[in-house]
Amino acid sequence: MRLNGWATIKWSFLLIMIVLLDFPFFIMLITSLKTKAEVFNTSIFLPKHWEFANYIKLWKSTGLGNYFLNSIKISLGSTILVLLFSIPTAYALSRLQFIGKNIILSLLLVIQMFSPIVILVPLYKMFAMNHLLDNIWSLILINTTFSISFAVWFMYTFFNHIPTEIDEAAQIDGCNEMTTLFKILAPLAVPSIVTVAIFSFINAWNEFLFALTFIQSDNKMPITIGLYSFVGRYDVQWNYMMGASLLSTIPVLILFILIHKHLVKGLAAGAIK
Repeated sequence: MRLNGWATIKWSFLLIMIVLLDFPFFIMLITSLKTKAEVFNTSIFLPKHWEFANYIKLWKSTGLGNYFLNSIKISLGSTILVLLFSIPTAYALSRLQFIGKNIILSLLLVIQMFSPIVILVPLYKMFAMNHLLDNIWSLILINTTFSISFAVWFMYTFFNHIPTEIDEAAQIDGCNEMTTLFKILAPLAVPSIVTVAIFSFINAWNEFLFALTFIQSDNKMPITIGLYSFVGRYDVQWNYMMGASLLSTIPVLILFILIHKHLVKGLAAGAIK
C-alpha cells in the first residue's frame, strides 16, 4: 500500500502519539520488575535482573487481592444503582410534563459543578450519625450520587430523540410505562446504557478522597487506598507500587475490550443527538 504525503504525516503523528501515551505504562512495567536498589539507581534504565517474582510477592504479601475485590464490589454496586435510578428517572423527565421539571434538570447540573471536597465534612458527619463510617456501602452511595447526575442527563438526551410513537404503539399493545421502558426502549438504548455504566464504573474504581476519609479497616480498603499504602513515612516501595498500579488498570482494560463497540456507538449517538 502506497501512502501519499498527507497520509504519511497522519500515520507518523498517530504513531508518535501512541508511543507518548504508552510510554508511562512501559516505565511502570520496567520499574515493577526492578529490585529496590535498581529503582533508585538513575544510571540503570532496563533491569539487569528481571524480578518477575515481584508480582508474586506483591500479591501474596500485601493483600492486593482483597483491595481488588473491594474495588470491584464498590464499582459494580455503584454502577448497578446508577443504572437502576438513572434510566427510569431519565425516561420520566423525557416523557412526563410536570411543574418543576426544569428545576430538577438544573439541580442535576449543579451537582456536577460541586467539587467533592466541598461536602466532605458534612458527609462525614452524616455518615457518622448513621453508622456508615468504615463501611463499603458508604462508598457505593457516594459514588452513585456523583455519577447519577451525568447518567440522568445522558439518558434523558437519548430518550428525547426516541419518537413518542413507539411508546404509543406499545401502550396500544397493552404495555404500561415500566414495560414500555424496560422491554421496548431499553434495548434501543443499550449503547447509551453501556456508556453510562462504563463512566460510573471508572468513577468508582478511581475514587480516592472519600475512600481515604471514610475507610479505616485494611480489609475494607479499595485498590486506590491500597496503592497509597506503599508510600511510607520515609520510603516509597516504587517497584511494588508500579506493579500494583499496572495490575489495577487490567479490570478497566478488560471492560473496554468487552464492550468497546457499544461504547463507541453510545458516544457517537450522544454526540449526534
